[in-house]
Amino acid sequence: DPDSGSNGDVSLRIPDHLPFALKSAFRNQFSLVTAGSLDREAKSSYDIMVTASDAGNPPLSTHRTIFLNISDVNDNPPSFFQRSHEVFVPENNRPGDLLCSLAASDPDSGLNALISYSLLEPRNRDVSASSFISLNPQTGAVHATRSFDYEQTQTLQFEVQARDRGNPPLSSTVTVRLFVLDLNDNAPAVLRPRARPGSLCPQALPPSVGAGHLVTKVTAVDLDSGYNAWVSYQLLEAPDPSLFAVSRYAGEVRTAVPIPADLPPQKLVIVVKDSGSPPLSTSVTLLVSLEEDTHPIVPDLRESSAPREGESRLTLYLAVSLVAICFVSFGSFVALLSKCLRGAACGVTCFPAGTCACLTRSRRREGLPPSNGILRIQLGSDDPIKFVDVGGHSHGCTPLASAPTRSDSFMMVKSPSAPMAGEPVRPSCPPSDLLYGLE
Repeated sequence: DPDSGSNGDVSLRIPDHLPFALKSAFRNQFSLVTAGSLDREAKSSYDIMVTASDAGNPPLSTHRTIFLNISDVNDNPPSFFQRSHEVFVPENNRPGDLLCSLAASDPDSGLNALISYSLLEPRNRDVSASSFISLNPQTGAVHATRSFDYEQTQTLQFEVQARDRGNPPLSSTVTVRLFVLDLNDNAPAVLRPRARPGSLCPQALPPSVGAGHLVTKVTAVDLDSGYNAWVSYQLLEAPDPSLFAVSRYAGEVRTAVPIPADLPPQKLVIVVKDSGSPPLSTSVTLLVSLEEDTHPIVPDLRESSAPREGESRLTLYLAVSLVAICFVSFGSFVALLSKCLRGAACGVTCFPAGTCACLTRSRRREGLPPSNGILRIQLGSDDPIKFVDVGGHSHGCTPLASAPTRSDSFMMVKSPSAPMAGEPVRPSCPPSDLLYGLE
């Protein structure tokens, strides 16, 4: 202020509600400083009116407005309007249909507010979300890449990330749960009784059955859910509908009245229908006929247990043959055993000329001990016994009371002691010692 004195004293002021203050470092020199934190997202600019007045009487003043813009820093991550989204889509949709649009906002400005979207695959899941949906990275629109089938996939969960381009970049995520709605696209399928399409299912009835007899039970299943899978049964065609009744929800086919014995085969067409909109149905055809009246044949156990004459004779022959074979085997065994015993009791007896023989009969008479030796005898043309080769370790001399008198008796001497195989026999007893006779 060019005035002097108090008329030249200048003071400045700004509105009180602003987060700013005026400081004076020197006379008539002022600084505008912040009096609090500034938030560009709350107020991006300020119009600060500065009033300068003197101390005169009356005071004079002047005004100046300062336009202040707040610069942005990336201090806010993108935010979705909802933390989770639930999307419902009917099955059998067309590929490319828009499922939902995920929008996120960032209160920052410039690159700090520029958002891009990406699909996050959850871990430890059998179904990949990227095989069913596609995400537009600029707009956040989610489209279906294939048709959904409720019978295969009922729910699908995935996450979408919104990320800005600030430095450093900030991001946030949202969880999307997609539910596939069931449509009535599956007709009921008959499980029992089994039959090929267009063929008949034969069912037999015993003769003379009364009312309420269970003919068969039709069982069907629908792959849909809810009301679309609720099936009902109805008798559609029959030669005489008054003869049979079908339970609406159980599928039991029963006789409504007593069945006459001369009833011809009945062709029953049963329709199975679900409760969807529009309803779908299937049918099964039964061919009900009466069984033949045949009495069961009860076998006579007494007659079957009694053997026939030919079988009895054959059994007798087999028994006799078995007994005969046993006797022959036993006799052969006894004969072989006796022969072995006789061979074991054979001893060695030597002649005066140096020949020896194996005696069994005389040894039994004289009570001599058995010999375990081996005897080989060779007969000559001029001598009854030419020589004898004896091997073994048993020997001994036994004198007789008197010499034999018969012409067919022979004088015997003691055999040598333990000759080696192949060596000649040399008597070790005097030739006059009579051992025993050989008959």
